[in-house]
Amino acid sequence: MLGRFGLRANLKEVIRLVRAAAIWIAVRCAVLAKALQTTAELATRQMQLSASALVQQQLASGLIADVTRQSAMIEDLSARNLQESLTTSRQLSATAKFIRELRGEIDHIAADMRNLQTQTQSIEEVMRLVADVARQTRLLSLNASIEAARAGPAGRGFAVVASEVKKLADQVNKSITSVDGNVNVVVNGMATADSKMSHMLGRIHQADGDVREVADILVGQVSNFESIHCASVAIGEAVHAVAQANHHASDISSQIDALSHQINADSETALQGVVALASRAEAMQSNALSVAIGDQLDLVIKKATYFHRQIENALVSLHSKGVNVFDTKYETIPGTDPLKFETSYDDEFARVMTPMFDNILQDLGVLFYCNALDVNGYVPAHNAVYSQAPTGHYETDLKYSRDKRKMGDAASQRAVQNRSDAYLMVTYLRDNGDVVSDLSFPLKVGNQHWGALRFGVDAKQLRDEITRVL
Repeated sequence: MLGRFGLRANLKEVIRLVRAAAIWIAVRCAVLAKALQTTAELATRQMQLSASALVQQQLASGLIADVTRQSAMIEDLSARNLQESLTTSRQLSATAKFIRELRGEIDHIAADMRNLQTQTQSIEEVMRLVADVARQTRLLSLNASIEAARAGPAGRGFAVVASEVKKLADQVNKSITSVDGNVNVVVNGMATADSKMSHMLGRIHQADGDVREVADILVGQVSNFESIHCASVAIGEAVHAVAQANHHASDISSQIDALSHQINADSETALQGVVALASRAEAMQSNALSVAIGDQLDLVIKKATYFHRQIENALVSLHSKGVNVFDTKYETIPGTDPLKFETSYDDEFARVMTPMFDNILQDLGVLFYCNALDVNGYVPAHNAVYSQAPTGHYETDLKYSRDKRKMGDAASQRAVQNRSDAYLMVTYLRDNGDVVSDLSFPLKVGNQHWGALRFGVDAKQLRDEITRVL
C-alpha cells in the first residue's frame, strides 16, 4: 500500500499524509459547501424574484389589456369625432356660402329700395309742382271772374269759363292732396322698410362674420382631431408592441424560474454530497488523530487539552465565587448589528477569561480565535481583538465585535451539544470567510454541562504545515 504512494515512509508518514489529505478535503468541502449554499440561496432568491416578476408581468398584462381596450375606444371616438367635425365643417362651409349669397341678394334689394325711395321723393316734388300749378290756375280763374264781372253782359261767357276753370283747379287740388297723402304713406313706408333692411343687412353681415370665424375655428379643430386620431392610432400600435414584449418577457421569466428551480435542486443535491464527503473526511481525520505521531496537529491538540483544563478550572472558580455563569437572561444590546446581548456575569467572565484566551492565541500561533460558548451558543467573552466596541458598520462589527453574540451556525451548535469527554474537530467556513478547523472541548461545572471551549485553527496553515513536513 505504501508503494502506491511512491513513498518509502513508515506508518507515521502515512498517518501524516492521511491527516493532510483529510484536512485538505475538509477545507475544500467547507469552501465548496459554502459556495453551494450561497448558490442555492441565490437560486432561491432568484426563484422568488422570478415568481414576483411573473406576478408583476401578469398584472402588467392585465393593465396592458385595459389600456388596449381604452386605446381602441379612444381611437374609435377620435375617428368618430374627426368624421363628425369634417361633416360639421362641410355643413358650416355650405351655410357660410349660403349666407354670403343671401348677403349679396339683400345688398341688391337694399340698393333697389334706396333707388325706389329716391324715385318716390321725385314723385313728391312733381306733386308739389302740380299743386303749385293748381293754385296759380285757381288764382287766375278768380282774377278772370273779377274781370268778367266788370265787363258786364259782355263778360258773362268768360265768367262761365272762369268758373269751370276754378272747379277744375279745385278738383286737381283735391286729387293732389289725396295723392300726396298716399305718397307720404309710401315714402314713410319706404323709409321704415329701408331702416329695417339696413338693420337686417347689418345682422346678416355680423352673422356672415361670425360664421366665417366659427368655420375658421372648426378648421383648426378638425386639424387637431386629425392629430389626436393619428396619436391614438400610434398609441394603440405602441401598446400592442408593449404587450408582445411583455409576453416575451413572461416567457423568459418562466424559463429563468425553471432554471432557478433546477439550479436550486442541483445545488441541494451537490451540497448533500459535499456534506457526506465532509463527514467522511471528518471521520478519516478522527481516525488519523487517534494515533499520535508528534506532528503540528498533535502538538495543537496536546496544548489545547492542557488549556482546556485551565479554562474549565477558571470557570468552576468563577461559579464557586458566586458568579452566575448559568444565567440565560440575555438582554438585547440596542443598536447592534449583528445583534449582541448581555448577562449578569459578562464583565467578570471577560475580566478573567479574555487574558487567558489571548495567551492561548499567542502560544499556539495557528489559531484564528479561542473562546467559550454556553449551551445556547452565547459568547460572554472573546479575544481582545474580537471584542471591540460596535462601530455601526456591519462588515467591521461582524469581524471585530464578536463577543456577546449568539452563534447559531452548525459548527458552533455541534460544539456546544457535544457532551462526551472527547474533543471534536469540525472544518467549516466562517461567516467572515476564514476556513477553520474548529477544535472544541466540552466545559462542565461539576457534573453540569455549561458549553464548549473552542480553538479556531487556521485549517489552511495547519494543512500546509503538515504537508511541508512531508
